[in-house]
Parts: sequence; structure tokens; C-alpha cells
Amino acid sequence: MIGRGLAFAVALAAVFIAAKSARLDRPWTVGHDQMGARYSTIARNFVRDGVGLPIRQFTDTGRAIPSDARITTHPPAVPLLVAAAFAVTGTDAPWVARLVAILGAALALGLVWRLCVQFASRRVAAAAVLVVAIAPASAFYGAWVDPVGWWSIAAVLAVLVAYGRGLAGDTTPRAADVAWLASAIVIAMAIEWNAVFLAPLLAVDAVLRARPGAMRTLLAIGIAGAVTALLYRYGFALGGSEGATPFAKLARVDQWTVGFAATLVGYWVRLLGEPLAIAAALATGALLVRCVRTGADAFDRIAIVLLGFQAYYTAVYPIGSRVHDFCSLYLVVPVGLLVGRSVIALHDRLRTRHGRGVAAVTVGLALLGVGLHAAWLGLRGWAEHDRHAHAITAFAAVARSHTSPGEVVATTVPVDRLESVRYHADRAMAGGITTGAMLATLADGPHHPALFVLPRADRLAYPALTATLDAHARRTPIDRDLWLYDLRGTDARTWPDPADRDGRPRLAPPRDVTIAVDGTRVTIDWRPPTGVTPSGYRIDVGDAPGRYPVGIDVAAPPVTRTLPGDGRIHVVIAARGPDGVLGRRTADHGVTLRATPDRSRALLAIAIAVTALALLHAALLARARAPLSRPR
Repeated sequence: MIGRGLAFAVALAAVFIAAKSARLDRPWTVGHDQMGARYSTIARNFVRDGVGLPIRQFTDTGRAIPSDARITTHPPAVPLLVAAAFAVTGTDAPWVARLVAILGAALALGLVWRLCVQFASRRVAAAAVLVVAIAPASAFYGAWVDPVGWWSIAAVLAVLVAYGRGLAGDTTPRAADVAWLASAIVIAMAIEWNAVFLAPLLAVDAVLRARPGAMRTLLAIGIAGAVTALLYRYGFALGGSEGATPFAKLARVDQWTVGFAATLVGYWVRLLGEPLAIAAALATGALLVRCVRTGADAFDRIAIVLLGFQAYYTAVYPIGSRVHDFCSLYLVVPVGLLVGRSVIALHDRLRTRHGRGVAAVTVGLALLGVGLHAAWLGLRGWAEHDRHAHAITAFAAVARSHTSPGEVVATTVPVDRLESVRYHADRAMAGGITTGAMLATLADGPHHPALFVLPRADRLAYPALTATLDAHARRTPIDRDLWLYDLRGTDARTWPDPADRDGRPRLAPPRDVTIAVDGTRVTIDWRPPTGVTPSGYRIDVGDAPGRYPVGIDVAAPPVTRTLPGDGRIHVVIAARGPDGVLGRRTADHGVTLRATPDRSRALLAIAIAVTALALLHAALLARARAPLSRPR
């Protein structure tokens, strides 16, 4: 017979899935929806073009802009899951991708239940699942399609479930336990690279508190590391000359500031909500008291490992945690475990029925407030999405109806806001084109645009571009918000810039450009345009084609500079005529920088941080009362 706790958890999971399933078919719009659109585009490309080795995650439709525009810092497991769902359902609609994310969240809740039942009780499991399910983080990210999401959390929890099967018990573990743990770590690393931080945590725990299983635990971690290294080297097209590796931005000690700490706390409160954040602080304090007075038991050690995982991830990868609140999403599960246990312990300490009733009502009202707050956040998010849905779908419909597959659409809309439009239009797009020179640079490459879409607000923001398009392309006003310019049969490379005197054609671009890279030091050489002696040159540097915020004026080649950036950057060069007017730019040249300055300081800082975390982790685990073992 199913116990009341299990029935409650199953009902709660059903309610969670039903709530997250509401309006699954709404279009991808703004904010975090952009990531859903991006990974849905990658999954759609998998379904159409197949999956080869190494697996390349192209983020554009048809011909990419640039040709290597793809995800190089996250493994492909999540878009592969979405692609499988697209293939099974026969549609690439947004509801399919969101359903995949919801299933990942439901799996994570199930694994929270499994851990709590394994190391505590069904009552604690029901309370923990309730806390995790109603946290505002679930409202923000319950149906979020991204590698750093609930599938990643579920993978981390699966590793801990496999670890608790016997690898940390009093008896020597079986070979099957080793295989389970190694497989779980490989799967977790295939979903998101940050699962690597589990390995040292489990190794420390195994060596300190589980001597019979320590060597086999280390063996499982070693096997998983070797298999994962082969996957990352030969199975996933990550890093290399085409982009930064997943580990390229680790140990950015320049991000460790007081402002960073304040930002983190703000993210934590946002993800947990004020009542749950206060409860989390109290429950963590109770954990520390237990560790000091009596030692942590098996359940507490699981919570410590999860907290350590979030701490290591934040300390070693601060640049991600500073920019994205979802990098702290892993904090929700240990908070749920600790708060759930504290709630049950408080209930059991009250001796009278009246006291227990008052406590139950108080806790219930607090949890209801957290749940209502999360629901309000979800509804507010829907309202924000609805506000942008019409403009995005209208833009996409126009681009799709006026072009054919394989043609490129250019627009002034920034690249980071084009993901949803690109998905719904199912067309290759180049964004952030705000000047005639940028359009000329794009046209000079392999992807001459067939259509330019100019939103109403940008007509006023970029009058020179509007004048250039009006002078050289046929305009088709769709409505008051969108103007279309047909660029077929034109050559934007020859259009004079409105700033050129008397409309004279601009100077030809430099020839035979070569770029040599040594860390972040770049040597650039070229030959001047034929038949002209330029008065100087300008080198423009940016992080994406068509977006070059850094300009360098030089007299003549070659030039050696330390350029800003860490990872993929893009370079174009233009010559100045005798009158000082800039000519046309060269085609875009992409190069990969490897930041090396202050490496010794970075390594020292990361060593200190990791050592401090390891010592704290070891001190907490050293007072453990009981080894992890199978429930009897």
C-alpha cells in the first residue's frame, strides 16, 4: 500500500507538472525564452541534418553566420533530448521542448524523494519535495530549456543516488556499484560540464568516511573521467580553434569582489524568495550546530556535498555566477533538503497536539506564501512574454514569407535578441547591422543578405543606415512597425557611405590579410589596396561579426597588439585614403585568443579558495556519525 507521504509527493509532482504544462504552446519570446529558442534551433538542425561525430551544435538555420556559429561551451545532451522529442512527436513546436524540460524537473523531484527516503524518512522526503517544488526558482526555470537547468540538477542527484548504493558503506562495494557511479558521472558530464566538481567532493568523502569503499570510489571517478575526456575530445565539438573550451573562463579572480558577493546574495534571495531564504539560513545554521556538537549523519553529508558543489562551482567559475542567476540554481536542492528536515524536526519536538497544530498552520501558511509568490512571479513572466510575443512572431512571419530557405535576413536587432525570431522564422539571420559599413562587410563575406528588416524604432536611431538603404534598395513597408528592403540583385559592397564626399566610391579594402596569435598577443599583416598609398589604417575588433566596439588606428602594417578578449574575437581592417576617409573593410577574420596574463596569481587564488573549501568540507564530514549505506 502506498504510504501517505509517497502519495502526497506523487500528487505534488503531478500538480507541479500540470502547473508547468500550462500554456506550453506559447511562442518563444524574450529573456530566458531566448535559450529555449536557441536549443530548439540546434535540435531542429539535428533532426534535419543528422548527428555526426564530433557533434556540432549550430545555432543558426541553414547557412550559419558566421559559418562556425555554434555552441562550443556546453555538451549537446539537452538539445539531443529535445531533438529526440521532436522526432518522436513529429513537430518542433515550443511545447515539445518545454515538455522535455518539465520532465527533467519532475525527474529531479523524484531523485530528491529517493535521496530523502534513502537517508532520512518519507516525511522528510515529502517536505523536501514540497519546498523544492514551490521555490520561485521552479517558477522561473521549471520549463527552461538549457544545459544549466533541471536536467543538470537531476544528473547531479543521480550521481549521489549511485554513490549511496554502497560505495560509501561499511562493506566493500560490488562491481555493479562502481559501474553505476561511473556511468552516472559520465551522463552528468554529458549534460553539463560542471558535474566535474562532484569528483573531488565524492573523493574526499570516500577517503574520510568510507574506507572500505574508498579505492573503488576513486576507481569509479577515474573511469568516468577517462570516458568523459574521450567524449569531450572526440564526441563533442567543443573548444579548439573554433571557440573557447568549457573551462576557458575558470579562475577569473578579477570577478571576486564585494559587489560580486552582493550580487550572489541577491540572486539567492530571488531564486528562493525571502521567506525560504530566511528558512534556508536557519536550517544551514542548524546543520553547522549538528556538525560541531554531534557530527553530521548520512543525510547531512549529502546536503554538505550539494552545498559544496554549488560553492566550488561559484568559486572556480565566478564569471558565470556573476552574470547569470541560474548558475546558483543548484542551491535549491540542498536548501529543500535542509529546510524539509528542519520542518519535520520542529514538528517532532513539539510535545502537545495544540503546539503541533499551531506549528503546522504556521509552516503551512509560510509555504503557501512562498508558493503564491512563485505563482505570481510565473504569471508576471507570462505577461512580460505576452507583451513581446506579437512583435516577435510578426517579425518572424515577415522574414519567413519574403525569403526562401537558404537566404539570409539582415536586421538592426542585436544578435542576442534574435534567437526567438530566428527560430520562428526558420531562416538564417545576421543581427546588429547598424551602419552601411557593417552591411558592406557582411555582403563582402560568403552570405550576402537577401532581405533587410528595419524596425520602426531603429529607423530613427540609425538615420544614416536608413538613408543608405532608401537610396540603394527597394523598400516595402509592411506596416508602421516594419520596413523591408529587398537586397537581391544589389551589391552592398559598392554602396557609398552617406559620409563620403560627393558620393565617391570608397577605397578598396586591404589585401592578403594574415593574423598570427600568441595567447592574447596578435600580429596582423596585410598589403595595401592596389594603386593607392593610404594615409593610414583602422583595425576594428569585436566579439561577433558586424559588432566591432574597439578601434585601433595604425600607420602601416605589420601591427602587433595585445587585444581584449578571451575566446573568439573578430577583426576587420579598412584603409584611409589621402583625404583621411575610411575605405571599405576587409572580410571578417575570426581568431581565438587565450588569455594568459596573471596566470600565476589566478592559480594561487584558485588554489587558496579550493583548499579552504576542501578543508571546510573535510572538517564537516570528519565528524560524521554514520556512513552512507543502503536503507535496511
